[in-house]
Amino acid sequence: MLRPVLASNVFSPTLATIDGTLPVPSNALEHVVFIGSRVFQSVATARYLNDPLTAHQLLAHYHHRTLLNPLSPLRAKAAVECAYHLTSGRLWSLLDQWIFSVSYITSCFELGVGYRALRELIRAYNAIDATTVSACPDRLVLLAKAKEYVYFARDHNVNLTLFPHMGHQIAITAPSDTFLHRDAKQHFAATDTQRTHFSAAAKSKTKTHREAITDVKFAPSGIRFATCSDDRSIKIFTASGDTLFTINHSASKIKRLMYSKTSRYLVAVAEDRTTFVFDATSSNLVSKFHGHNSLIRDVAISCRGRFVATAADDCHMKIWEAETGALAVSVPHHSFAPSTAIATGSVGFGVNCVVPDPFDEFVFYAACDKQIIGWRMDVARVKVTQLFAFKAHLSQPISTLIVSADGKFLLTCAGYPAYDANSKARVSEASAKVWHIGAQTTPSEDAGEASAPSITPKLVAELQLPSEAAAATDAQTTSPLSASSSPKLHSVAAPAGGVFLALSPDEQTVGVAMADGRVAVYRIDQLQRSGLEHIGSDPSNSQHVTLPPAAHFSCFAHHPVIHIQHLVFSHDSSMLAVTGNTRQIKVIDVGVRAGMSSLGDTSTRTVAEYLLEGPLLSIDWCPNPQPGAPEILIGDSAGRLHSLRLERPRLGL
Repeated sequence: MLRPVLASNVFSPTLATIDGTLPVPSNALEHVVFIGSRVFQSVATARYLNDPLTAHQLLAHYHHRTLLNPLSPLRAKAAVECAYHLTSGRLWSLLDQWIFSVSYITSCFELGVGYRALRELIRAYNAIDATTVSACPDRLVLLAKAKEYVYFARDHNVNLTLFPHMGHQIAITAPSDTFLHRDAKQHFAATDTQRTHFSAAAKSKTKTHREAITDVKFAPSGIRFATCSDDRSIKIFTASGDTLFTINHSASKIKRLMYSKTSRYLVAVAEDRTTFVFDATSSNLVSKFHGHNSLIRDVAISCRGRFVATAADDCHMKIWEAETGALAVSVPHHSFAPSTAIATGSVGFGVNCVVPDPFDEFVFYAACDKQIIGWRMDVARVKVTQLFAFKAHLSQPISTLIVSADGKFLLTCAGYPAYDANSKARVSEASAKVWHIGAQTTPSEDAGEASAPSITPKLVAELQLPSEAAAATDAQTTSPLSASSSPKLHSVAAPAGGVFLALSPDEQTVGVAMADGRVAVYRIDQLQRSGLEHIGSDPSNSQHVTLPPAAHFSCFAHHPVIHIQHLVFSHDSSMLAVTGNTRQIKVIDVGVRAGMSSLGDTSTRTVAEYLLEGPLLSIDWCPNPQPGAPEILIGDSAGRLHSLRLERPRLGL
């Protein structure tokens, strides 16, 4: 007797004839695919075919064809039934090829049947375990592979349900000797799916600390990196991830790390307001100092590493000698902060930021409330001279202060969330600006104290923050710079989080994180930079430039947690890592490379994503990546250190 073969034109609403009628199934066995109960399926199959094994094999092939058809309304059912019939039909090789794959698991979660698929994977594992080597020659290999995929679907059930498109990205961070890693690597290496993605470096996702990792930092040389934790320890690693030193000098949680530009010193700030200076090459304690009465907001190391400046909510900036720990000067900023804020101890109205001058180690710039103040310490280290003080922003305290590499420009950003008593909601008027401060006069210890130059900072550019209406699409290409004769303030709603900015290493790109989860990217090329310097050096010119964004991205605007935590540029300034939604990372291609003059469609701009198991607390991008070493370090709340590399497609192949 001839075997009943399932035809490809099985009953389907998408295959209706021209007159609206549905095609009549050409085989009696084709009715079985529409029976929901597997018991009834067995009864109906036995009526037409005495060999149930053959029936399962035929049905498995049919459901696989249905699963591959993106227009079929029966794909969800076929995803589950295909695994069932392959197992029942003892098609072990096809089970290995079709079902034990990341693509199959992600397809099931996208179709909403991920949990049912997990049960079929467990059933397949038990069936393989019960068979013999003669019936299944690759029994041991299949058992090991099935076990990996069962645990993958079980352990990442929540992540795959929320982010099914990231299944291969989650799998590729598994150890390199696993089936999961090899499966995901083949997927990304395929010609039609070749794209940028994360891969796990050596010793990734290891339990580095007992408690949350609060900060991670690469040394400027790129050959070492350091981590600190709430377990009060600091660890220094080689570029390959081997632990060099473990430092336990603090009686309190370590919250902040910073390397000096020469990679000689490692500065750590503890929760009890103690600051430590360690020798980064030997881990020896060089000095420690304690003097603030409130939370330390920022720390800076002078250009040659001789001084360490700390800024705190107690409205003081203190400058310490790095080698001895002696207090050089303490600079009060009470006159720059609102009296009501000082009396109530409001957050954000103390000294929020401090940055060193890139050439003069006696000069520091501080941000207090809405004002920027420049200070020069004398050579005797007994007093400071105020270089300038000006109100940079009108409504909100300054959240970011950056000085350019040549020391001529300051970038400021304001946008802390403020409480609106009328609407009972948090709102914020955000703004970002570029100021010209000119060149500084560098004092010489041999020549004595140099006279402080008269500096009048001038607003040369304002970054035009996009409104919510303009962010209907993820990215828009805008016009070049436009001149403006008067300031233009751009209000942005801030339901959560603050507004801050990041400057790329080549200083041609600025990224601004919005309070509603969006990111705006601005381009400043050499011609525009020369124009800004000309505007700043001309005292008779009262105009400034309004810089529109080259593109803006929704990023986390539509996620459950829209607050953006970090903005980090890559070492070559071509990528921007954005962290948000508590435990998610998105990498944006900002297009600053040779031959790329503008940002294009956003579909090609978000090039990679990564998802952590727990909340993300810290991230850093290596300024000088070493071969085979991690590019990106991520610390989470469980004390795990994620060491990642960003694999870029090989163009021209």
